This record gives sequence, C-alpha cells and structure tokens, in this order.
Amino acid sequence: MASNPGQLPSFHRPPVDEVAVGVQFNLEGFLPTHYGSFHDRVKSEFPGVQALPPLPPINDSFSTPTGAINLSLSPLAQLASGWPPWPRALFVSADDCSIIQLQRDRLYFNWRQRPIQEEKEYRRYSHLRSGFSAAYSAFETWAAEQRLGPVAPTYCEIVYVNPLPFAATGVGPSEPDRVFRVWSKDVGEEWKEPPEGLAFTSRYQLHDDAGEPCGRLTVTMSTAVGHDSVSEMRLELAARGTPRGAGLDGILAFHDIGHAAIVRCFAAITTPAMHARWDRHQ
Repeated sequence: MASNPGQLPSFHRPPVDEVAVGVQFNLEGFLPTHYGSFHDRVKSEFPGVQALPPLPPINDSFSTPTGAINLSLSPLAQLASGWPPWPRALFVSADDCSIIQLQRDRLYFNWRQRPIQEEKEYRRYSHLRSGFSAAYSAFETWAAEQRLGPVAPTYCEIVYVNPLPFAATGVGPSEPDRVFRVWSKDVGEEWKEPPEGLAFTSRYQLHDDAGEPCGRLTVTMSTAVGHDSVSEMRLELAARGTPRGAGLDGILAFHDIGHAAIVRCFAAITTPAMHARWDRHQ
C-alpha cells in the first residue's frame, strides 16, 4: 500500500536490525574517570559495560556537493591535536538490546535486535526518541553536577542498519535489482557474469524550512558475510546535521527531520515486491 504525501511509510516487519540516535557536543573538562561516574548514574538500567575505539569527529558544512566528512583523524593526530584517543564506553541493558554510548564528545542511544526479541515487533522511532531524551537529560544533569560546564551540541545523527539476508528478501546479492529500484540489471552483452559482491553510496542534502542546507542523508549498500556465514546485502541510512535550536529540543528537531528522510528514502529506493514482503501498511 502506498502512503499519501502526509504520511510516513510504515512496515509491520521491516528488516531493520539496529538504530542509533545521538549527538556530538563540546564539553570542557571531561576526563577518563568520568566514564565510571556517569555509569553510576545509569547502571540500574544499563548494567553492562563494553569499550570500543572512539568514533571520529563529524565535520561537515552540508553545503558542498561532495559531502566530505572528516573521518580520518588517527590516534597520533589526535594526540598532536590535544585530543587523546580515549575509548568509547558502551553501557548495555540487561536484555542486551539497548545501549548508551559515551565518549568525550558523543552521546548515543541504540536499539539492536537480539535473538530474545525474534518474535517481537522492533522498537519504533518513538521509543528511540524517548530513550535518547532520557539519556541526554541524565547526562546534562550529571555534567552540571560535575561542574564540567554546559553541554554544547554541534552535530546530530540518526542511523538505521538493515541486514538483507536471503531470509529477509528471498533473493541473493547477485540480484540487487529485485531489492533496489536504483539498481538496473540491464547491462551489455559483453559481460553476463552475476556479481558476487557489490556496493553503492548515495548522498542527499537535507534542508530546513527556509530551504537552507541543514544536513545530509547518506545511503550505503554493500555485501557482507552474515551471521550464518552466507553473503548478504546490507543497507545503512545515516542522517547527520546541525541542531535546529538550543538544547535537547533542537537536537530532537533534527532527529525528526533525519528520521523522516530515512524512512521516505528507504521506501523510495526499495521495490514494491520487498514492501509486500516487509508488510508495508502505509
């Protein structure tokens, strides 16, 4: 069923496996010891702790056609710039499905699918929005108590990850045209071997109410080896942009723009056959 212009597309059984909603910020005085201090604030709901390398900084004006993002700051360059390569801490819920990610300039709330949830509906955007709001409010209150100064948001991000194994699509990586409307199987007679691996990236500007660039949607599809050691397609949609106002309200305003762009683009680039498989209802 196609949606009307006033509705966002919606699916009863979308292939989404993970969603992250977050913000990049400036905060003076943050030290490695603060990871444990903030975890004390949230560990009743997020008792697990993991560590990963830090995410590189977002640095994009969103007005240039290339969409280049500064993602190449090495650990040595970080040290030279005065930005030590501290880890990214993950505070994980007891069911392993919800996560707060914290590093010195980032805060994210994630939901991810786990086997325990296989018979349940995935968490909708409203759940992610509420989870991020609670985490950010707790972080702001904690930062004020620690006398670290105000949290100053600089960039917002929302990411949807969609693994597309055979079970979710009914087709393999050699037939991307059956999943994506932006991919054509019409090729010349000179080469007829089916692809065993493929990838594409598309970028789209996002605009505010005045028509000015305020962000960018990046869509990436590539083949990968899935949990069952079988090659599968993987689609990621990431909206990044600047807050649309001060504080939490400004962050959420961009998240809403990014979420709408992601779901509309997902519906636009995938085929009606996949929509039926994923039970599109508007």
